[in-house]
Amino acid sequence: MAKRTARSNVLLRPSMSSGGGPSPYETAVLALNPDAWWKFNDASGLAAVDSIGGWNAASTAGVTAQQDPAATNTVKSFAFNGSTNNLAVPYSAGLGTKFNYTGAWFWCGWVYHNGAAVLKRIIDHETAWVMYIQGTVLNFTAYMSDTHAVVTLNAAPSGQWHFVAGSVSAANVPYLYVANAGNDWTVTQSAAGTTGVGTRVADTTNGIGIGGRPTTAGRELDGFLDEIIIGSGVPTLAQLQEVVDQARSPFDLAVPGAWSWFGGPRAIAVNGSIFVASINPVGHARVTQLSQATGEREASATLRTSLGVDDHNVPALLVRASDNKLMAFYCAHNGAEYYMRVSTNALDATAWEAEAALDSSLGMDSYTYANPIQLTGETNDPIWLFFRGDPPGATGWGHYYSKSEDDGAT
Repeated sequence: MAKRTARSNVLLRPSMSSGGGPSPYETAVLALNPDAWWKFNDASGLAAVDSIGGWNAASTAGVTAQQDPAATNTVKSFAFNGSTNNLAVPYSAGLGTKFNYTGAWFWCGWVYHNGAAVLKRIIDHETAWVMYIQGTVLNFTAYMSDTHAVVTLNAAPSGQWHFVAGSVSAANVPYLYVANAGNDWTVTQSAAGTTGVGTRVADTTNGIGIGGRPTTAGRELDGFLDEIIIGSGVPTLAQLQEVVDQARSPFDLAVPGAWSWFGGPRAIAVNGSIFVASINPVGHARVTQLSQATGEREASATLRTSLGVDDHNVPALLVRASDNKLMAFYCAHNGAEYYMRVSTNALDATAWEAEAALDSSLGMDSYTYANPIQLTGETNDPIWLFFRGDPPGATGWGHYYSKSEDDGAT
């Protein structure tokens, strides 16, 4: 049961793990503490079941539950015709209490649209808040008594799936987030939008519209929606990235990515896992962990964003002998700084300690490549780091090394 990947727009969304509990994807979603979650995996009919709070939505005019537009899978999404159909959650006092948020809140979901030039609604609570798309521009608005909280992001080309999220802080500062195949499914955050002023406007009459506004025809989405989620609070980038990463095919290596042959090790196999470093198409330094037995992706992480779209920038990896934690060393091509990060846990690429800058101890004008090695047979088990450097006053590059006898602390 597969869905969109970075290469084919197909992701995996298994409903249960092999042990019968929540799947890794569901676990990532539940960590957001959602108030509503319309999975859109209903087997038949025109109702969309909310698996969290029971806020079920029904079609007003022929929304179809069908296979995703990437015709390589059988998992259902909901299709909207762009003119007459939408899903509606009927208004009730309880709905108003739940979704007229006065504090921080968010929504997220998967959106596929066909590029209409006019405004098309994705999800809408009439006079309280709305998320819509117009052309390739996403707009998220929380209505305020004086100045609305509004944020836009031009990052949603037509004809492909996007993971989209919006949030409003307790101080009424809005943000948008997006991930798609064009940025290797890396969740990126917009700049802060217009801060809302005054009190938030509550909707005490209308329900929630999905793919349109039930009381106003003509703004219905032309495309598909899947996995719409609403909740209180503001999720972190790491939480949203975990949702995206767990939704992708487990055999996707977080590619496309690149490396150069001059740095390394770029991939290491240890204790049943393979760890692979790469530079993705937007220049982020990444590490992916795969199961050596099955080839499935077990974890992935971004070490540093925007290091540069250059294969010379690929991190080099080392398993530290004292505690089996991963160490990653990296720099930009002829960059002025050299970086190191250490994994939080042994043989686990999921989380990493804060980045350390090494230039003050290495003392070069510029750096390229990383080649770390640890010699456990020597006194204090030193870690040797070899690199290409350009020292102050020199007329060209040379090859240099640095040694640490305290596990990289100095």
